[in-house]
Amino acid sequence: MMATLDYIKAESFYQDAGDKVKLNWYCYEYANNLYSAIKESDKLVQYRRGHTQKQIAEFCLEERV
Repeated sequence: MMATLDYIKAESFYQDAGDKVKLNWYCYEYANNLYSAIKESDKLVQYRRGHTQKQIAEFCLEERV
């Protein structure tokens, strides 16, 4: 079984146990999957060259809204 890498930290979606709701968890998983898809896509090579890992992660966080 392959371990899930956290490119986007869970703390971006909840600060304490009260915030750990399914929607926040879903958004956390979605942001990490989006980041992985961007990093692995052959079609997004130019995008990755023009953006740092931090910028890509910030984009994935903004998409949660």
